[in-house]
Amino acid sequence: MLGLSEPVRTCLFDLNGALKQTAKVHAVAWKRMFDHDLCERAEGDRTDFVPFGAVEDYDACADGRPCEDSVRTLLASRDNAIPDGTVCELPPNLETVHGPGACKNDLMIHVLREQGVEAYDGSVACLRAVPNTGLHDVVVSSGVTARIETRFEQCVDVSTLAEQKQKLRVKPAPGSYLAGARLLDAVPGSPAIFEDAAYPGVEAAGHGGVFVIGVDRTGHVEALSQRGADIMISDLRVLLACP
Repeated sequence: MLGLSEPVRTCLFDLNGALKQTAKVHAVAWKRMFDHDLCERAEGDRTDFVPFGAVEDYDACADGRPCEDSVRTLLASRDNAIPDGTVCELPPNLETVHGPGACKNDLMIHVLREQGVEAYDGSVACLRAVPNTGLHDVVVSSGVTARIETRFEQCVDVSTLAEQKQKLRVKPAPGSYLAGARLLDAVPGSPAIFEDAAYPGVEAAGHGGVFVIGVDRTGHVEALSQRGADIMISDLRVLLACP
């Protein structure tokens, strides 16, 4: 069944990168959130302004991380580290009682409305084949975009977790994936997790003690393997050719 070993009965798909090209949209939202603040900090410190990099900063500081962790990591990369144990506040120009997560998600929604987001063709082909294999599927997202038009049996995102009043340790801890597996706890067998980000995504999946499939979109096979991917594929379409 899609080349997966016999015990696998449930597929947990990371939305961002494994299924949809949402990394581009997330990067635009992060850039809008940070650039004004980074410019103000540079002017105050009399240093050169280094804008948020939609590729390098997104990959290193934001991809797959909870929003507060992303804020801390980015500011630390600019020598503006937030002391351990302190509450992570938004940049001054973006202060809101809802915190960095709500602000970034609001920006994400605006960018999605402006630009839309495309699914990978290979992922669509694979997902269409899943119902005919007897496998079950869950989509997992660290943001609010898991409710997409593609059909899934279950989805796990910040909205669904809030509705269920679950406060889980998310990436790089495996809480969101474990929650997805529990949604189909009546299904026997171990789940397989599809992830494209070495850290924190693949590492989080590996901590869940399940079979991890690294989806290598950017030529990071070694990093995916080191973080815990059991096998690597370049696109979900390759599974369709497996016996």
